[in-house]
Amino acid sequence: MATLATNVSFQCFGPDGKPLAGGKVYSYAAGTTTNKATYTTMAGTVANPNPITLDQNGKAKIFLGDGAYRLRILDSNDALVDDIDQISRYVTQSEFTSFQQTVNDGVAQLTEVREQIDVYVNASIGDQKGFANGIAPLNENVKVDPIYLPTLPNTAIPKATETALGVVELATQDEVNTGTDDERAVTPKKLLAGVKNHLNATGNAPTYACRAWVNFNGTGTPTIRASGNVSSITDNGVGQYTINFTTAMQDVNYAPLISIILPSVGNGTPVFYTPSVLTTSSLSIVTGIRDAGASSYGDYANIFVGIIR
Repeated sequence: MATLATNVSFQCFGPDGKPLAGGKVYSYAAGTTTNKATYTTMAGTVANPNPITLDQNGKAKIFLGDGAYRLRILDSNDALVDDIDQISRYVTQSEFTSFQQTVNDGVAQLTEVREQIDVYVNASIGDQKGFANGIAPLNENVKVDPIYLPTLPNTAIPKATETALGVVELATQDEVNTGTDDERAVTPKKLLAGVKNHLNATGNAPTYACRAWVNFNGTGTPTIRASGNVSSITDNGVGQYTINFTTAMQDVNYAPLISIILPSVGNGTPVFYTPSVLTTSSLSIVTGIRDAGASSYGDYANIFVGIIR
């Protein structure tokens, strides 16, 4: 549907105040130079030429369609008279009435939905809590009114599992220490005490972890019997080994603990074993015999290494 650009007809005047006879009106989409059609009648079915040439009185029948327009007005010599942007047709009474009805219908539907929600919520709360029209007020002196807290164990309330929501019961210290229960939660304080208990560590002194360890046969090609965080042993020669870590240490400030099962060496000859090179990814050690002020490297069948950090 189109409407007339003015209440009667469109008329332009020149700078001298006289009707712009033979003037031209170009119509574009608002803010552009893209042609946008105007129409000869209110039906909006027959488009005007673009530009529209004004009659001897500077008049023309110009009906605007939907959306905003830009009108450029030139005189008969193509000199610019005016450039007007963002012109829109007015809303008809029937269009406004239709819009108003749509809004009223939407408000009515929202009101009905709200009423249905209120009824459902009030009924649900009343049924679950046992109070008509909602929940009884909480005691101002407590976080939760004790009337809503059932006594445990309560078979009506499911227990929480790895895959289901429910009630969680806190473990006692004895349950943490024995480590046999798998249905109760552990607090940080009980967890620390439980770890010390399982490690047989008493008192308040801190406990430090062994970050790597190995039990290996150092004779011939080194052979690992058992280990933790040790990927391999490198044979660097007689009595010389490199223990390679699976996961590197955070720095080289760790403490190697080395021991062996003493072989029979005769005459009380002392055996030595010591670290030689420490890196974050490995530890090199040497083993051998010290006799009469002289030392020599030697392989041993039972060598044990631990790393504390």
